[in-house]
Amino acid sequence: MITSVDVSKNDLMKELGKMNRFIKILSRCKKAFIHEKNEQSLLNEICRIIVEVGSFPFVWIGFAEAGEKKPIQPVATCGYEEGFLGSIAPSWAEGIDNPPPMGTAIRTGNVCTIPDIRATDTAPSWQYEAILRGFGSVVAFPLISDGHTLGAISIYAGDAHAFEPEKVDLLRELANDITCGVLNLRSRAEGSHIKEVLKETEAKYSGVLENTGTGTILIETDSMISFANATFETYSGYTAEELIDRMKWSDVIHADDRARLSRYHVWRRSEPGRAPDVYECKMITKDRTVKNMLMKVGMVKGTQISIASFMDITHAKLAEDRLKQRESQLRAIIENFDGMIYIRDKDHRIEFMNTPLIEFLGEKARGKQCHKVIYGLDTPCPWCDSRSLLKGESVKKVLKCPKNDRWYDSVISPIHGSDGSVTRIQAIIRDVTEQKNAEEALLEREKGLRQENIRLKSTMKDRYKFGDIVGKSQAMQDVYELILKSAASDDHIIIYGESGTGKELVAKAIHDASGRSDKHFVPVNCGAINENIIESEFFGHKKGAFTGADRDHEGFLDKADGGTLFLDEIGEIGLNMQVKLLRAIDGGGFTPVGSNTLKKPNIRIVSATNRNLLEEVKKNRMREDFFYRIHVIPIHLKPLRERKEDLPLLIEHFLKHFCPTSKVPPVTGKFLEAITHYDWPGNVRELQNALRRFISLKELNFSSGITPAGSPGQAGPPDDFTDLKTVMDAFEKQVLTQVLQQCHWHRERAAAKLKIHRKTLFGKMKKYSLMV
Repeated sequence: MITSVDVSKNDLMKELGKMNRFIKILSRCKKAFIHEKNEQSLLNEICRIIVEVGSFPFVWIGFAEAGEKKPIQPVATCGYEEGFLGSIAPSWAEGIDNPPPMGTAIRTGNVCTIPDIRATDTAPSWQYEAILRGFGSVVAFPLISDGHTLGAISIYAGDAHAFEPEKVDLLRELANDITCGVLNLRSRAEGSHIKEVLKETEAKYSGVLENTGTGTILIETDSMISFANATFETYSGYTAEELIDRMKWSDVIHADDRARLSRYHVWRRSEPGRAPDVYECKMITKDRTVKNMLMKVGMVKGTQISIASFMDITHAKLAEDRLKQRESQLRAIIENFDGMIYIRDKDHRIEFMNTPLIEFLGEKARGKQCHKVIYGLDTPCPWCDSRSLLKGESVKKVLKCPKNDRWYDSVISPIHGSDGSVTRIQAIIRDVTEQKNAEEALLEREKGLRQENIRLKSTMKDRYKFGDIVGKSQAMQDVYELILKSAASDDHIIIYGESGTGKELVAKAIHDASGRSDKHFVPVNCGAINENIIESEFFGHKKGAFTGADRDHEGFLDKADGGTLFLDEIGEIGLNMQVKLLRAIDGGGFTPVGSNTLKKPNIRIVSATNRNLLEEVKKNRMREDFFYRIHVIPIHLKPLRERKEDLPLLIEHFLKHFCPTSKVPPVTGKFLEAITHYDWPGNVRELQNALRRFISLKELNFSSGITPAGSPGQAGPPDDFTDLKTVMDAFEKQVLTQVLQQCHWHRERAAAKLKIHRKTLFGKMKKYSLMV
C-alpha cells in the first residue's frame, strides 16, 4: 500500500533530480566557455548541453537585428525544431499582438516566461506551432551587455509549468555567462585581427610613417599609443620606449583641448563621419612646454585603430595671433576714431568705409565714387592732388566740404602694392568746424583786444586821472589797474567803499572802458526803491498787470541789456528779490510782471556797498549763493583820509569844474592846512560840497559853525514868498542841507538824525536836487 509520505518522497526526489540537471547544465556550460575558441561553436555547444542534460525538447539562441521589421536572426538551435522558427518568423518589433517570448525578452530587456502554452484558445501562430510540436511551456532570457541587448536564448519544455522561480534564477545566470562569453570571444577575435592588420600595416607603412615630415602616432581603441615616429618623439620630448604601449595620446594633449579631442576619439569609432579630420590643438611636451599643433586623424581601414599626424604650427600661430591682435587693435582704432576714414581705388570708387563715415552718409557706399557721395561734387575733388599721391606723397589740407559747408582736416595718403606702385588711396577726414570757428573767434577777439588796449591806453593820458576819477596815490593806481583788468573781462564786480568815495564813478569807468561801452550804463540805488514795486522796477511790467499799470514799463534789466547794470547799496535788496535776480544773472532769465514771456538779458552786474557783505550772509540778510555770484572781482576804495596826497589834485579838479569862467577864490596855505588836517568822514562828496560852499561864501566851512545867508537858522519866509507849500519846501530843503552838512553827507547818519527811513531821505534828496 502506497502512503502519502511515499508520494511526497517521490515528488521530492523528482524535484531534486530536476535541480541536479540544471546544476549540471551550468557546470557543463562553464567548461564550454573555457574550451571553446569560436563564437558559433560555443553557442551550438550551449544549446546541445541544455537539450541533452536538461531533457528539454528545443533550445535556440537569436541575435537582434536592425531594420524596419526588426527580425531576430537564429544563430544556434538544438532539439525538435522541424521548421518551427521558419513558420513563426521571430521579431522583436513593437505593436505585435502576443509576440513570441524571445521578441518580448529582447524588446523589454526582461525575462519572459509562458508557464502554459496550451492555456489559450485563440493562439497566435507561434503558440499554435509550439503546441503542434508538443511544447508545454517556454522561458526566454535577454543577452544584455552595458545596457545593450545582443539577443536572447529561448528554452522550450514539454510540460507546462516547467520553469519554477529558482530554476529561472539559475538559467538567468547562464544567460549572463553566455553574454560574457560571446563578448570575450569577439574581443579576442578583434584583437587577433587587429594584430594581423597592424603587422601588415607596420610592414607596409613603417617607412612611410617615419618619413611623413610630421609627428605620427597610431592610437588604439583604449587610447594607448602603439606606434610613434621620430618626429613625434622630437615634438613631444618622449622616446618611443616611453610612448609605445605606455602612454595614452591624451597624455600629451593640453587640458584645454583634452575633453574635445576625447569626444572626437569616441565619435570616430562609434559614429563615423561626425568627428572632424583636421583641427588645431595644443601639445604638452615632456618639459611642460606648450606647442600649437595642426592635427590630422583618420581610421586604419578595417580596424578600430586611428592614425594621427601632428604638424608644429607654434611659430605660425604666434604670428597669426600677433596679426589678429594688430588687426583687432587697428580695427578698434579705425572704428573709434573721431573722424571718417575711407579707401578708394584709382577710379575714385570707395572700397572701405569706417562706421562713422557710414553713419554720416546713412548708407554703405562701397563701389560709389567718393567725390559724389561724400563731397557732393560731380568731378574729383580739387584738393585731392592725384599727381602728388601717385608719386607716393601724402596730401594734408584743411578743407570746407561743399555738401554741408563744414570744415574738415584731411590727410590723404597713398597705399602701395607689392611692386611698390600706388594701387589705392586712403583718406582720413576729421570735422574741425568748432575748432575753426574757435580759431576765427580767437583771432577776432585778439584783434578786438588790440583795439581795446589802444582805447584803454588813450583813456589813461596821465596816471593821476582815469575818466572822472582823480587821484595819484598808490591806492588809486591799484584801483586804475583793477579797472583795466575788470574792463577786459565780463565777470561781475563788487565795489566796496564808504559813502562818498566815488563807487559809481568807478563803475562808470569800468563800463566806459569795456566792450559794453556802446550800450547803456544803468545805475540803480537799491536803497531808494520801495519794496512794493521793486520787482516791477527791475523786471518791468505789462499794461494792466496791476492797478495803475496804464502802460508797458521797461525794467532795469531790459534797459541794461547788452550793457552794465550798476546796483548801488546792493545790501538793501531783500532775500526774495535776491533769488529772482540770481536766476536772471545765472542765465535762467526773468518774466516781466503780468507777462508769460521769458527774457534772458545779456548784462554785466557791477555792485557797490559800504557794508561788510560776509557779515550780512552770516546774519542771514543775504543769500550765500547770491553773494558769491556778485562777488567775483572785488574792488576796495579807500576813504579820503587814507589818501590825502590826492587832495591837491581833487581841489584843483573841483575848483576848475565849479568855476570854469569866473575867478577862483585864492587858495591860501591856511586853507590847504585846514583841508589837510581834516579827516573828511564824508569823503570826496563832502570835499566837493565844502569847495562848492567855499566858492559861494568865500570861506571854508567843515560843519555848521558858519551859517551862510539863507540857511535854516535865518528866521522869516524867503523874499520870493508865494504860498505855504513853497515856503515849507524851501524850509525842508534847508533843513536837509544843514543836517547832511553836519553828517558830512553821510546819508545813513543823516537819516538816523532826522529819524526818517533812508529811502525817505533818498526820495527827498532827489526831489530837492541834493544828490551829489
